[in-house]
Amino acid sequence: MEDGGEPRKLSATTYTSFVLLGGANLVPWQANLALADYYAWRYSSNVMEFAFPAVSTSVLLLTCSLLVVFGSRLTFDVRIASTTVAMACATMAVPLLDLGMSMGAISLTAGFWLTMFVVSLNAMCSASAQNALYALASVVGGTATQALQLGNGVVGVLAVLLRVATMVGLSPTLSVWLFCLLASGSLLLSLCAYRSVTSEAECGATLRAHERRRAQRGREDRQDTSDPPVGTKEEPMLGGDARPRPSTAATLRLVWLEAGCVFLVFLVCLTCFPGLTTSIVSTSWHLGSWYPLLLVATYNGADFVGKSLPAQIKLFGSAALPYYVLVHVCFVPAFLLLLQAMAATPRSNRHANPPCQPAMPTRHAHPQCQPSMRHTSTLKPGSEPRPPSIGATRLSRGHAATPLVPFPSAQPHMLPDWMQGDLLPTMVVSALGLSTGYIGCMCLMLGAGRGRRGSRFPSAR
Repeated sequence: MEDGGEPRKLSATTYTSFVLLGGANLVPWQANLALADYYAWRYSSNVMEFAFPAVSTSVLLLTCSLLVVFGSRLTFDVRIASTTVAMACATMAVPLLDLGMSMGAISLTAGFWLTMFVVSLNAMCSASAQNALYALASVVGGTATQALQLGNGVVGVLAVLLRVATMVGLSPTLSVWLFCLLASGSLLLSLCAYRSVTSEAECGATLRAHERRRAQRGREDRQDTSDPPVGTKEEPMLGGDARPRPSTAATLRLVWLEAGCVFLVFLVCLTCFPGLTTSIVSTSWHLGSWYPLLLVATYNGADFVGKSLPAQIKLFGSAALPYYVLVHVCFVPAFLLLLQAMAATPRSNRHANPPCQPAMPTRHAHPQCQPSMRHTSTLKPGSEPRPPSIGATRLSRGHAATPLVPFPSAQPHMLPDWMQGDLLPTMVVSALGLSTGYIGCMCLMLGAGRGRRGSRFPSAR
């Protein structure tokens, strides 16, 4: 942010490079979201849509905690370039594991856990790259941070469009190979964008000065030669002056409200999306396996709009932020009510068998509630048995998902007609994406503004 209050505009090449870097960082996450239909086909369940966000987020939080302590010891090249190459290689693990499972060399259970390992590796690399990218944008200044946010939103829409293009007319195995090849290629392409930023004259000089300061601080920390005031460290700037650099604890005291709010916003988002979202079944549009992909596209599009709005419309400040976050929490019961309404919808509307009570499958339960590996005598002539389901309950395509909470039975005739169709879930998912994108971006903007004010007036801390 410049002294005049407006961010300095970057050159078109540098701005585009930051957009590409921001989008590429989320490619592994968006690829797993867009592959919801493939995972449902391969594992006969959408359990992957519950497992990968939980594993990915846990590893991301752990990695970010380690970066707070050790991140400043690593160069931008290590934290961005090397991790991007690792993510590009890990993205290709999904089709390779699919090949192993198709050939019988890897069991479905082993394939599932190996996929979880790949998800963990991608999360660790993505956290390192994302942390470094926002630090890089802060060093470069101007509209670099806005460009990263724009790239985050654009990649969600492009990932779904790319997945649709690779699905049309292709088998599941071939489509996942083509999709992952293109995703991996986009990650490698972002390395050209990173090199463009570092080779640009003004940005390159700023980054080299930053790296010299970082190396000097590292030497001073190891030799214990500096003795700055408690809570701050002296950091020489480009002009030769010095400003107090707040410690991690001092920074957290400044932005604890915004940090807590953004944590709660994304906790609610991950509770509802993608796990509960992909458990919703198309009941009136009869889209089958396309419906989860439609819901992912709806969320990503709304999230992109939500991230774009704060630059134009600011509805609240830090004082009102917690109240908007509390309203955002209401999406959790809203999604649970959607699943209850879906369970109460007559099966005749879904062209399926009579309904069964939501319960753990047993050998005496209705066949529709059984795990997906049934006796081959129940299959039609010429058909192949489905692979065994990963998980205790069947959450397969085209069938009602067993709710995670034992809802009381509801009477279908008590629900309005529009609540029994696909329009309401699509609207709720869209609202979730819009709310997450807008409130999450506002949390980041308000936190960054508070941090800048705190760094200008050290005595306020």
